[in-house]
Amino acid sequence: MKRKIKLAKLWGLVALIAAMTLIVTPALWALPYYESGYADGSGDQLFKFFYYSGNKRIQFADSNLITGPSGDTIANGSYYQAISGTYQFGSEVNSGVYELTKLGGGTSAISVTDGSSDYLAAQAQALQINFNNHTITWSDVTNVSINNTIGSQALTDLASASTYAFTSFTFQAIANESAWLSGSDPSTKYTTYYSKLEGFAAVPEPATWLLISMGMGAIGFALTYRRRFIPVEMAIH
Repeated sequence: MKRKIKLAKLWGLVALIAAMTLIVTPALWALPYYESGYADGSGDQLFKFFYYSGNKRIQFADSNLITGPSGDTIANGSYYQAISGTYQFGSEVNSGVYELTKLGGGTSAISVTDGSSDYLAAQAQALQINFNNHTITWSDVTNVSINNTIGSQALTDLASASTYAFTSFTFQAIANESAWLSGSDPSTKYTTYYSKLEGFAAVPEPATWLLISMGMGAIGFALTYRRRFIPVEMAIH
């Protein structure tokens, strides 16, 4: 009986490892990426909050320096992410959370540029802004074209991806934020935003499917094995 219980515990450990494999492996599908902004908050004033005819609006007012994998060309301080478009606040769907509508319709143009040439061009639309956690939610990034004449490994990897998304898009709190949102302080504000653009593979690689299959098999076997002995253990108590 003790041996059976030990085996059940062993398979429980296997199931835990398999579950972690299932959780971690999909993240590996999203390795190609680049980021804009600096974790320490340095950089230009990039993001404009303002009122127009009593309506709250935001505008991507400037470009943001790109960072990337260590040693990558786009991490050398000469390349920028630029995002076009002015958005008007729509309805407040939850406290501090507002829908966004792009003025003029359509989507925002996104580019990686050195000021004279674009090395990545794409389209996306900001959907919602959340002042509780200072994030902006975007649609999928589409119409991606890459002109990698600068030899960036990050852009090479992104070129092989099939879908793209801003997996994070955050901004620093604006000065006197609650007063600005309520309209008691409608003065124009500026702050810095940070983003991470990632590319995703269309389907997992064969090795990934093998890991997933093994993980699911181990979990199923462990659950079946444990169910077989649970009544006996309960009977002992």
